Amino acid sequence: ILTERMPNLFLAEPEIKALVDYMDQVFREDSLERDIKIDEAKIVKGEILYFEKYGCQACHQLGQKGGYVGPPLDRIGSRLKPGWIFHWLKNPQAFRPESIEPDNHLSDEEAEALTAFLMTVQ
Repeated sequence: ILTERMPNLFLAEPEIKALVDYMDQVFREDSLERDIKIDEAKIVKGEILYFEKYGCQACHQLGQKGGYVGPPLDRIGSRLKPGWIFHWLKNPQAFRPESIEPDNHLSDEEAEALTAFLMTVQ
């Protein structure tokens, strides 16, 4: 029976620094809590923002429908915390400067509605 081990990735010193900086930023932001009340009105508003105003389905899949540029968002609520989703939506480049996710300059209300919708998608 094999023992699980972390593989040696043979990273150069600058790559290690970039990885550590990235994890430091993501984990710091991931720990932020945001009280997002998920109610029917927010979910409906978030769905409208997702499909109509911002056209997120052009890049992201839900239920195997949508684009292939971004990651699929099925069951995202079981993988990510609402606070992290909220902050990512507000400023994706703060987490990943090279991200092609657009910064739509969402208001807090819009980011909360999109977060509420995403937390409920299966």
